Amino acid sequence: MPPSFAHFAKDGSEQCSHNETNKTRVNSIAAHAAVDPRIKALDLMDPWGDWPHWMVESTRVPTEERSAFLKPDFLDKIAALDPIQWLPKLKTPAVRVQILNFDTITPKAAKDAVAKALPASATLVRYENANQVHDALMMGKEFDWIKAQIRPAEPQVAPQVSLK
Repeated sequence: MPPSFAHFAKDGSEQCSHNETNKTRVNSIAAHAAVDPRIKALDLMDPWGDWPHWMVESTRVPTEERSAFLKPDFLDKIAALDPIQWLPKLKTPAVRVQILNFDTITPKAAKDAVAKALPASATLVRYENANQVHDALMMGKEFDWIKAQIRPAEPQVAPQVSLK
């Protein structure tokens, strides 16, 4: 499992409070991106979503607590926070969602629902194993995509022409 990325993620450890805090921040930031035009790029790693299905199947939800999370009153309270609701509304110019197909915390159906909810302009990357994540994001590469989205393009220097 990849190490935790401060800008969007979770790791494979059992440090639940840290990971869930990161997920809450990710969902909150992305929800703001749906309505705040100042946000120019959004890069999400394996976001949780599709709450009704996620709560039923996720390995992150303790079995003894699952029934409380499946009650309609609880699901109604969190419905507005579900990425499935705000992902299609994103106006952010650059959006990338990276899905860890091999991760078992988020059920496949929920991952597919998140992917389906993305705006047409979004980039979707699916990693089949931890080696693919490592190759794509380690060694200082994890910020390359977002840097490319928010940095202005290098100015083009006009060729010097000599008129005689």
